This record gives sequence, C-alpha cells and structure tokens, in this order.
Amino acid sequence: MLNLKMGDSILFEAIGDERKFMMPMLELIKKNDGVKIIGLVRFAQDVVPLMKTGNFEAVYSVSEMLELRSTEDKNLWVKAQEIEDRYETIMHYNLADRRLYFTGCTTFPYTRVETNQDYEEWISQFVAIYEGVEKIFMQHQITFALNGRRVVCDIAKSLNIITRCLGYSFLHDRLIWRDGMKVNVNWLKEQHNQVKKEGRSHSSEILQPPPFHLQIRNNFKSGIKLSSLIKTAIIIVIRTIYWHLRRYDKVTKFGYSPWRHIKFNFKRRSIYKMLSRNGVKLDTLIESKRPYVFLALQMEPEVLLSAQTPEFFDQISIIQQVSKELPVGTYLAVKDHVPALGYRDQSFYRMMDTMPNVILIDPSEFGLPIIKNARAVVSLLGRSAFEAASFGIPVLAFSPSLFFGYLPHVIVSTNFSDVKKNLRTLLSFGKEDRRGFAQEGEFMLAAMHDLTVDPDDYSNMESLGKALFESLSNTLKKI
Repeated sequence: MLNLKMGDSILFEAIGDERKFMMPMLELIKKNDGVKIIGLVRFAQDVVPLMKTGNFEAVYSVSEMLELRSTEDKNLWVKAQEIEDRYETIMHYNLADRRLYFTGCTTFPYTRVETNQDYEEWISQFVAIYEGVEKIFMQHQITFALNGRRVVCDIAKSLNIITRCLGYSFLHDRLIWRDGMKVNVNWLKEQHNQVKKEGRSHSSEILQPPPFHLQIRNNFKSGIKLSSLIKTAIIIVIRTIYWHLRRYDKVTKFGYSPWRHIKFNFKRRSIYKMLSRNGVKLDTLIESKRPYVFLALQMEPEVLLSAQTPEFFDQISIIQQVSKELPVGTYLAVKDHVPALGYRDQSFYRMMDTMPNVILIDPSEFGLPIIKNARAVVSLLGRSAFEAASFGIPVLAFSPSLFFGYLPHVIVSTNFSDVKKNLRTLLSFGKEDRRGFAQEGEFMLAAMHDLTVDPDDYSNMESLGKALFESLSNTLKKI
C-alpha cells in the first residue's frame, strides 16, 4: 500500500503518454485511501477534461501561471538564484536546448516559447513555474508526487516528499516506475542478484523491436509521402483555425506556429531521403568484415536525456571523441533514430563526413543485428546500450544515471580523457568473456521483467490500474 492517510494530497502532473495508463490507478487510490488528488496540466483548456473525470480536487495549468506573472520583475535574477539554492537545482537544465519542445519540464510545442525567446524571458517563465508549483505544494499540503517532471521533482525533493514517475522501459513497451525522474539503480541491481540466486533468466532472443517503435516507424514512412504531407498540412491549418475560434491559449497566448510545424514535416522527408541515399546498408557493412563500434543516435534533447542525464547529452561530441580514440582499423558505425529525423540539420550529418572512420548507416535498417555484430556499443542512455548489455556486447555509456551500469561489461565514462582507456578495455574482451556477459545480461532481463508492467497483459484499464498500483506500492517498500 501507499501508506496514505485520509486527507493526504497527491500532485499528479498530467503530461506524457503514460498518463492514460495512470488514470484508473488514480481512481483506485482515491477510492481506497480517500486522498485528495491535485492535477497539473500544460494549458488552461486541459483543466476541464481532467476535472470531469471526478478524480481531482483541483487542477492547475502552467499557462495560467505564466499569464499571472509579472513581466517587469527587477528581482528576476535574485529569485532565480534563490530557486537554484533552495531546490539544489540548475535553472539551465530546464532550458536544455531550444530546438525541441520538451526539456524535462512543462513547455509548449511549436510555439514562440519553444524558440526565439530572449534568455531573460526564458528565466522569467521558469521562475513563474517554480513559484506557481511551489504554491500548489503549500496550499494543498502535498504529501506525494506522481508523474512529476523537473520542477515538480525539484520542489518535492526539497520538501522530502516522495516522487514516482511512470515511463516506458527498454524492455519492449513495458512500463517501469522511476524514483523521481530516474530509474533507481539499486532496484534493478537488487532484483538482478535475486534472480541470479534463483537461477532465473530470460533469453535475449525475446528482444525484438517494440510494437510502440514499430508503429512510429510505420507512421513515419507513411507520413512522409507527398500525399500524406499535403493532407497533414491541411489538417494542421484547420486545427489551428479551430483553436483560434475556441481561443485556446496555445495559439492566443503562446504563439503556436502551424507553418513551422508544416515545414518541419517536409524537412523530415528531406533528411530521410538524404540519409537513405548516402547511408550504408546492414548487409554491406557485415560483408565488408570491417570491425566496428556501434552508436545509435537518440532524440536530442528529449525527456530521456534532458530529464535523466542533463549533465551531458551532446552526441556530436561523443561521436568526435570516440571516433578519434578508436584503435586504427576500427570504425564507428552511426545510425539515426527514425523519430529523431528532422530535428537535426543536414550540417549535423555533414560534420560526420569529416571523420574518415565514421560510417553512417541507412536509418531504415534495424539496430538489433547491427548491435549483435558490433565489437562494442557506445551510447548515452539509450535502448541500444540496454540491448547490447543483454546480448553480452560490451557497452561504453556516458550517462551517470545509467541504471544497468553495475554490469561487468558496461563502463560508464563521465570523463572524456578516459575514453581511450575504456574503449581499449571493452575491445579487449574475448569470446569467453562475452559468453559470461551474455549470461549476466539474461539475468538482467529477468530482473527487468519482474520490475515492469506490460499493458498488453491486461484485458482492461481497470486491471492495469490495479497492477500499476501494486507495482508502485512495491517501490515504496524499498525506501
């Protein structure tokens, strides 16, 4: 159980795809424990639908916090520094990168808030958000935070309030609870030791492209057809007109740009065509017998990176450092992530042309066979690293938050000066070493299976809600 008492209050940040799985669980918590549930959403128009569920005592929107803020605050920098000190946070982690709409906090896609903002305006907005969310914590005496992003987690941590966030795991489309925004390393390591003691393991053959990603790939390929792009452009224009007529704050206050959205979709087509023409096919790579280290690019930035590894997520720096530190005759094979196509400019890929030992892979290829044939895999905090570790392939990761970094064939490198040494160590492992690593990887898969919940295992949302509630309760027993 959650050990909540009558009158306790939960703050639920209703953003992310995972929120739909959590609604039945919230209903269960409210019914069983009689707690008050307070909602936090992005836009004012999202408040009413959440209130209509009957689960919420009150719902607040970030857009209203920004609407009420003072635009001429002479003490802005003092307030921002006080927030950094009070919450032991770094304000710039919220900015992450102005190229993408989601930076681990609540911001607004395809609007002027996304780009073209003065530095002072950015800081002013985040100060208002911190102050607004802190007021919610105090007014409703919040005792537990669910699904919180950076601002919510910063404030909860400073008040010694427990936070849990639901997210997709690297094991297919199974859901895992995070300790705040990050998977707790100790949870997986403890479960790993338990399944190893019991002799339970899951074959790495269960690893296949997850249905969620396959759907994204299929939607991408059908979406970049010219007929689809034209149809999508028309829908975007009609939808924007509707939003204006309804006076949604997304367009009236925060400058949603349909033209930018439309241009982005055409850019995705252009980048995909360019990479398909110039990229190397998997069969060609394997037949060449070239020894290679594999790096699968991730969305940059996105919640996985900006929330879980904000200290470092510049992947071009990783490519440059790894490529020059590799032993002579070993190549670095780089493949972009299909959902990320269009977010990087062509100059990003042209920069890799200056590195003669870097091979750019056709993005239509699947990563699993490339991983299995690699001498090692390099990653920040991605699925490719998890899959490689499961197969027993040595991994060099750059995120201090890597939750499977305890494995013997995974090295977490937080210092570029150690890259050469770490690569030499990983590349020195032989076939016998890899067989032992593969066994450890299969113990890890069993541990991950124990800690995750698969929505497809449940016939209805109510039973899924009960499973998530039980899984959540188990994480709280580990405190």
